[in-house]
Amino acid sequence: MKSFKGNPKKFYGYMRRVKTVKEKVHQVMNENGQLTDTEEETTQTLVNFFSSVFVQGNGNTDTDEESGMPGNIVKLVIDEHTVTNKLY
Repeated sequence: MKSFKGNPKKFYGYMRRVKTVKEKVHQVMNENGQLTDTEEETTQTLVNFFSSVFVQGNGNTDTDEESGMPGNIVKLVIDEHTVTNKLY
């Protein structure tokens, strides 16, 4: 610890090395019930799973049919004339 005294860069460098987490991607079970062998296979298995359970939208039925936006959002139209008038 004495070597760190008066040398904060050395201390913070040491702390970065100590705190660095170097974890690998763990194996997961794929659609066939087998554990994945590579990180790429694990990634693809997770992509396939999350794609299969993803639900489009938030379940909010209070939307504007035309725009698909929630009905309580105000439609704002800004044109060049309005901006010019506000600037001058």
